[in-house]
Amino acid sequence: MQSELLDPLWIDICLQDKTKWDRATAQNYYEIFRKGAEAGSPFAMCICSRFSLAGLGQSRSAEKALEWAAMAVACESALGHFEMGAFYQRGIGLPVHLDQARAHYLSSAKLGFGFAATQLAVMYQTGQFGSIDMTVLLSTQPLLISLMMRWLH
Repeated sequence: MQSELLDPLWIDICLQDKTKWDRATAQNYYEIFRKGAEAGSPFAMCICSRFSLAGLGQSRSAEKALEWAAMAVACESALGHFEMGAFYQRGIGLPVHLDQARAHYLSSAKLGFGFAATQLAVMYQTGQFGSIDMTVLLSTQPLLISLMMRWLH
């Protein structure tokens, strides 16, 4: 998985209980991540996406959240592809499109994000792509197992 150096402040902010933030704090933190995103950080783009979706530090906007996630995808970010997969799976800011969700989760998994492999497995197991096609499941199983094993170690 590609890596980027994260500002320790970003990590501290992400670990905080967002329910305890007042409006000014949320706006300040959003601005910190927005500056990082505009400087080219895919991680910060994804956090801005989450802030936009939750209405933290700005008005709630699925469209803005989608824009930030699309910017992270353009950087070939594993986390960006995961976010975009979730948007397509749940119909956030665009219509539900499970084939696009699968494509983004698969891209994220191939870039090394283990949660994406787990999400794909759950979607296959629950039949979200229609009846379970064992040939597709078996063809992706080595990739999913490999990614899960790498993630667990």
